Amino acid sequence: MKDPKIAVPAVDAADERRPADRAASAARLAWRRRLRTERPAWIAAGFLLLLALTAVAAPIVAPFNPLHQDLSALLQGPSWAHPFGTDELGRDLLSRVIFGSRISLATAAIAVAVAGTIGALSGLVAGYAEGATGAVIMRFMDFLLAVPGILL
Repeated sequence: MKDPKIAVPAVDAADERRPADRAASAARLAWRRRLRTERPAWIAAGFLLLLALTAVAAPIVAPFNPLHQDLSALLQGPSWAHPFGTDELGRDLLSRVIFGSRISLATAAIAVAVAGTIGALSGLVAGYAEGATGAVIMRFMDFLLAVPGILL
């Protein structure tokens, strides 16, 4: 029978984990704590999410058909009816920008997917290839990283 005066400490689940797991969870907690305090990052992420949702929901969000011509409203400045104004054919510029963002979003997604695929495959080949093949790929990557992006 147990002595009621001796308290047995409860086993903490965190202490039973491996040291690597404890370090990883501490890093995750630190990352979350830092992310909560970064207000500009949340504002930027919210703005980008809003732009992406606007692009996806363009047919619902756009106030006018972007191809509709109103020849009585040529080259109007910004107004309540047309917040960005109209172009030389009387088309609403806000609607054209919203529908144009769909193309920009799709182009960016395709560019990231292609670049990521090419980079991952060339990295795999450079890592596993022995001799000249891996060396040539790595020297090419060194060249790309050394040249300023504006020149590429």
